[in-house]
Amino acid sequence: MAPAAWKVPEGAEQLPRFMDVDMAQQTPVVKVPGFLSLEEIQHFEHTICTARSEGVFFGQSSLMANASILSLFCRRRSRGGWHVCYLQTSGWFRATFPDLKRRMFEAVSRVDAEQQWHLLSPTKTEVVNVSPSGKDSELTGLLADGVQVQFGEQDCAQTRCETRGCNVRCAEYHVHFGPSPALPDLHHHDTDSLVTMDIMLTDSSDFQGGVFQTLEADSTMKPVTWSAGDALVFVSHKYHSVQKVSAGERRVLVLEFWRGPECRCPHRCLAEWPHRACGRKGSSEEA
Repeated sequence: MAPAAWKVPEGAEQLPRFMDVDMAQQTPVVKVPGFLSLEEIQHFEHTICTARSEGVFFGQSSLMANASILSLFCRRRSRGGWHVCYLQTSGWFRATFPDLKRRMFEAVSRVDAEQQWHLLSPTKTEVVNVSPSGKDSELTGLLADGVQVQFGEQDCAQTRCETRGCNVRCAEYHVHFGPSPALPDLHHHDTDSLVTMDIMLTDSSDFQGGVFQTLEADSTMKPVTWSAGDALVFVSHKYHSVQKVSAGERRVLVLEFWRGPECRCPHRCLAEWPHRACGRKGSSEEA
């Protein structure tokens, strides 16, 4: 049975689905230092390793017919030591890391507001509710001038985004084993997504190479320096690339947010607007 078409939430038709590529090159990559602690990284990766030890993580070229909700589709990005696992498969990421997902929504929404991209966040004339608890309160400095904030328990960035049709398109766990291939296309961008968030999971001393860099509007390459636990938030249509890892191991969590359903399929979905029936033929991106 073909998956049902996604129903666009009321009012979402008027909201942006992405930023124009030329305009995106004018935007910065925003670093959120220490988004995850070392203990949180260890817990995150331990949970993944546990799933792997249960036989539901690595080594599968496709989902098994009798797969449980923990089943994850994992495949090689390309020849060499670059592996990508799609943690959103069967709703595993949402079910396993709900607090992390909430915090990521909060972080990208606040950066979006501070930079005035207005891809996820409300306009300056709207009043928003932000939970003062946990990691949320540490990001108040990223709020844009003119955005009114009311602290409350009934709403959060994730709820606001989801009601406007903004959801997680993919949650990718990237593992680079040196020597690994690069992402060499200087004009690579996350097509048809709104905002991307990358979280570094390994210390920079654990690998050589693997530099994340952006092609700026003036045609210069701008490398980004970040450490374990740091997050990068950027407009998805901004050009970015990654140099090959020559030695060691580099691990990164990548989330793309788009105007579409929360995907549960084992790939980066390419379902077209407005129906975005994730899982239909032609909706997957081959690695």
